Amino acid sequence: MVWRDKAKNLPIPTTATTKPAAMSIAIAWLREEDWPEWQRIDDDPQTYAEWREKISEVMVALTIAGHDMEKVTVIPAEYLKWRKKQRTADSPSRAQYASEVLAKRRKIPRNL
Repeated sequence: MVWRDKAKNLPIPTTATTKPAAMSIAIAWLREEDWPEWQRIDDDPQTYAEWREKISEVMVALTIAGHDMEKVTVIPAEYLKWRKKQRTADSPSRAQYASEVLAKRRKIPRNL
C-alpha cells in the first residue's frame, strides 16, 4: 500500500506498508496547577493523580505498540476558546484539540 498526500497527490515516505513515517499521536497533557479549572470545565470526578496514572498507562501501551507520541499541554483558556465552535468539554474533545495543535505545530495539512 502506498500512502498519498490527498491535497498534492504525492506519495508519503513510509517505514512500513501499514502506516506513514513520522506520524505522532498527540497526547492532551493537563497541568496539575490547572486541575481545579479542568474539574469545573469537565466535571470529571477523578483526582489529578488518578488522571496521571491513567494517561501514563495509555502512554506505556502506545509505546509498547510502537507509536510515536508528543505531549501537547492543553491550557484551559485556549481550549475553551477553541471549544466554543466544537462540542462538550470531555476527553475526546481535548484529544481532538491536542491533535489540531500538534498538526499546526508540525504544519501537517488537515486533509492528509
